[in-house]
Amino acid sequence: MPFIVHFYDKGKWSELGYKAEVSIKLPTGTLVKGIRGSTFPNPYKPKNPEIKLDKAYGCIQTGEYKFEMYPYKGHPALLLNKGGKIPTINANPNQNGNHYATEIFVHKGWNEFWRGSAACLTIHPDDWDVFISYFDDNSIGTVIVEREYNEIA
Repeated sequence: MPFIVHFYDKGKWSELGYKAEVSIKLPTGTLVKGIRGSTFPNPYKPKNPEIKLDKAYGCIQTGEYKFEMYPYKGHPALLLNKGGKIPTINANPNQNGNHYATEIFVHKGWNEFWRGSAACLTIHPDDWDVFISYFDDNSIGTVIVEREYNEIA
């Protein structure tokens, strides 16, 4: 039985930090809760804070995506859909205005407030070691993304 990682985001894209409740259903059936995460990219470009939200990044759609373990910047992470196209809620400025993003990972966030994401799903840095400890190099499964606010806000 593969893993199921569920993100339920109660936040908005414009907010800093991590507002998603993340759970992991292990292959044994055990449910792990209490992990903080985010389904949103950064709310603005760090080098140019005037470029905000949908003008800065693509934000992936809610839905279910397959994952496999794959290194992200030299560290273990979960790669969605083998790095292929994932639909976005907006025209992605990093994909010539197309409504998709590629190379989407679940990875460790940068700090308590800054997610460090250009479209990826992130886990609060204080919860990362616990989160990633459940997976090994051969782990596969599904990531489910749900949001209370699935719009550019």
